[in-house]
Amino acid sequence: MACMDPLTNGSAVYIARAILDVNFDCLQMGARNQQSQNGYESESPIVSCEVFPNPTSGKFTVQSSETIESVKILELSGKEVFTTKVNEAIFTNQTNLERGFYVIVVSLLNGTSETHKIVVE
Repeated sequence: MACMDPLTNGSAVYIARAILDVNFDCLQMGARNQQSQNGYESESPIVSCEVFPNPTSGKFTVQSSETIESVKILELSGKEVFTTKVNEAIFTNQTNLERGFYVIVVSLLNGTSETHKIVVE
């Protein structure tokens, strides 16, 4: 049974997580559809980079096993807050972001992209 008060028992966290999952599933460009053994397609993300720390105070690092071509930071509304070219395997964000949820789109030099969700406290 769902809580009547959205802040009771952490239900607000579940609501925020659901909003992120529903609205940004289409951005999972790093995911590949693979044929499973039973014949059904399954989606399994290929992750080659990580974003840390998460949650963050506003500054974070993107580290990849591949060369990063560019990094975009989007608000939940889809508005682009920041974009930069990188051409290295590591990027450190030096911009101060306001509190909230953001989506980081990492484009790799090999042509793939990955999305990561980040929380700024």
